[in-house]
Order: sequence, then structure tokens, then C-alpha cells
Amino acid sequence: MAGGSRGRLSIHPAAAADGGADGGRHVQLDRAENRGGSVRGVRAPSEAEEGPHRAAGAVERAAGVKVDLYVKIDLLVLALPLALSFDRKVAFWRKWPQVFAAIAAVVVVFGAWDAWMAARGIWSFNPAHAGEARFLHLPPGEWLFFVCVPYACLFVLECVRAYFPDRALRIPSGAFYALAAFFGVLAILYRELGYTATVFLACGLVVAALQAFLPATVRSRNFWIGLGLTYLPFLIANGFLTGIPIVLYDDAENLAVRVGTIPLEDFFFSFAMLALAALVHDVVGRRRGAA
Repeated sequence: MAGGSRGRLSIHPAAAADGGADGGRHVQLDRAENRGGSVRGVRAPSEAEEGPHRAAGAVERAAGVKVDLYVKIDLLVLALPLALSFDRKVAFWRKWPQVFAAIAAVVVVFGAWDAWMAARGIWSFNPAHAGEARFLHLPPGEWLFFVCVPYACLFVLECVRAYFPDRALRIPSGAFYALAAFFGVLAILYRELGYTATVFLACGLVVAALQAFLPATVRSRNFWIGLGLTYLPFLIANGFLTGIPIVLYDDAENLAVRVGTIPLEDFFFSFAMLALAALVHDVVGRRRGAA
């Protein structure tokens, strides 16, 4: 966790009498090490919390309203790509129709999946930083996440395409279908773990869809470079979300393996979400003659 502590998070059903539960669950953090103070009750802000609070403090002052930390992080992720959308070489604003189509697909598909997982208690949201409001079990910041992160990542992809020469990769079609099948096998092997199984299944489906609908794009070197670079905003956003924490995971539903504070499954979640966004973005763009 932030400040160097790491540990295991478990969710136990109980009444939310102390006001810290999301969806009627009592959240308990069991940490092997905790240098940031007590998890429950009053504690000093962690380094991970201080960064977004300082950077986004102007949002609250300008709006005159309380803004949840989760929403602040989303807006920080969006700010720079949105400001640079009018760069002449990239001209990202000209591609907004396919960008918004891609975002809509992500909101529908991953929003529904996210809501289902939250309803099952596979993860939940810390009301201290995500607020108490919920729509389909998700706080406003989570819905905004599915708008801001895909926008930022598609902007990164288009910057790579605009500024760097591309090269076709010689990869046989069977390799992508084999990879999709491999993800399917992993989903079966880990079928008892709700998060692990579904995220591997999602990866398998999106890899197969990329090969089926965008065989040239999936062999584009710049496509994979751009997709790889999207992990920069992912690591920033997810580092805050899991380090503070804002998102709380039930480790009984995943592999309980973390990269820093980020669950291993989140890397595959990001791949599936952003690959779907890129798929819809390019398909719609080609129909418009703008991709």
C-alpha cells in the first residue's frame, strides 16, 4: 500500500454500523505491515492521498462543492489529453465521434460487468474517498473512470500513430486465436475465482475480436506500442485507487498477487478494456474514413 505497506484485503458480511461499509459490508484490512497508521478511525493522510488532493484542490475551490477524491483522480487523468486534443498533428478532436463510440462501448460492457462484480462483493468502494452515492452499485467516480481513462488511452494511441512510422508485424492469424484459447483455458482453470476467471475470459474474447475484425491493426507495431504506453495512465490511476485505497478487493475472488498495490488481474482488466476501446474506435473510424 502507499507508504510501503502491503497486505491482504478481505471483505466480511456484517452490518455497517460504524458507517464505513459499502453495500452493507464491513470492510476489514489485514496488513502484515502498516506504516501509515490505523486503517480504521482517524489516521494521517498517506502520500498517495496527498498528491491528488493537492493537485485537484482548485477543482473544489472553483466549483464551490465537495469533490470526491475518486472524481479528482479521474479528472486529473483526463486533463492533459483533453487539453492537447487540438494539437494540429494529432487533431484528436476530429476523431471524437469514434472516440465517444468507443467510450460508450466501454461504459456499457465494462460498466455492466463492474456493477455485477460489485453486487457480488468481489470488490467495493471506500465511501471515505468515493462518496456514498451509488448507481447500479458503483460510485460516480467509477462511472467517470470508464470515460476518462479510455479517452486518455486512445489519445496516447493516436499520438503514437501520428508521430511515429508504423511497421507491419509478421504474426500468423493462428497465434492470436491460440492466445485467445489460452485465456479461455485460464478462465476455466480459475473458475472458482470470480475476478480472475472473468478477466481472463474477457481478454480471450477481445483478442479473438481484434483478429476477426481488425487483422491489419492487430499486426501494427504502433498499435501495440500505443497499447503498451497506455499503461502509464493506468499505473497512475490504479496506483492511487489501490494505494489509498479507494477500491477494495476481496482476495478470495482473485489470485491475491499484487504488483505494488495493484492486483495482477487489474493489468488484464486494463488490457481488455482498452483493447475493446481501440477495437470500436478503429472500426467506427474506418467506416467514417477517419481512422
